[in-house]
Amino acid sequence: MHRWFYSIGVFLLLCLCSFAGYNYQQVNVLRAQVQEMQKEMESEAQISRQTNPVVETATEKGGYYLVEEDGMVSVYHGDRTTLYETTGISVDILPANLQEEIRAGKYVKSELELYSFLENYSS
Repeated sequence: MHRWFYSIGVFLLLCLCSFAGYNYQQVNVLRAQVQEMQKEMESEAQISRQTNPVVETATEKGGYYLVEEDGMVSVYHGDRTTLYETTGISVDILPANLQEEIRAGKYVKSELELYSFLENYSS
């Protein structure tokens, strides 16, 4: 009878060890995949920076200004004289406080902030 219990115990121990070994191997595979994806993302970001130098120089010159022109929002570089982009965003659809800021020349310090604004208010 004791021999039967020992056999079951050994069998369960082997099953547990096999399960733990398999999971350990799967975690290592996933970890390697994540590291590979991170390297790919870093290299893509580096390529993007190299192929789009205009965006970086615009940001380095002091951000952007959102201004009203003919009832629409226009984007100027930080020097306030060089047009960066005209948008199809009507000033009238914006909240009142934002309309006032844009009419006065709303400053956004980064490209990320600019594109966030454009994404939120574009139709």
